[in-house]
Amino acid sequence: MPITEQEAIAWIGSATADSLIPLPVGRLPYHIIRQMVDFSTEVVHCIMPGGPTPPLFSSMLRHPEFVGWCQKVLERDERKRTNEATRLYGNGGLSQDDSFRRTFGHESDLTPMASAMPFLRIMFDWEFNRVTHAYVAEAKRIMMSYGSSRTGFIPLLWAGHRDWETSSAWTRGKVSGASCPVEL
Repeated sequence: MPITEQEAIAWIGSATADSLIPLPVGRLPYHIIRQMVDFSTEVVHCIMPGGPTPPLFSSMLRHPEFVGWCQKVLERDERKRTNEATRLYGNGGLSQDDSFRRTFGHESDLTPMASAMPFLRIMFDWEFNRVTHAYVAEAKRIMMSYGSSRTGFIPLLWAGHRDWETSSAWTRGKVSGASCPVEL
């Protein structure tokens, strides 16, 4: 018997997608920064070759500006991984932590002058948003149709689909990742 919307609502309660997978807060030690840059690299490898699996969204590569954003994310992530000071001290200060954290934030953090935020540009690009949201919607449909109990229910996938328009880039990426184990 499929999972119903009423069951999903009861299981999720008032939780939002952003609250299910919150951005790290406070000082960002190196191991957290490393997790964050590994995550953004993983998202980019869903678009560009170079990851452990073939890219899911390679159709986006026909847009040179989009390819440039992807390359900037990979360059930024590699700098963060190899910077000795980051390894020893994190970002170097709370203001730098906040600035780095905003690169995974909400669309409101994206300003015309925010060229240093290519991950936000990727996650809030109109076409990429349309393609990934459709992928998430199909994964949610499969989960709801073929799941039969709470053990087959992925809260982040359901809430992420519901809250897509208000979710951060971090959450959208995590929701997209949560949809991958669902066979399409």
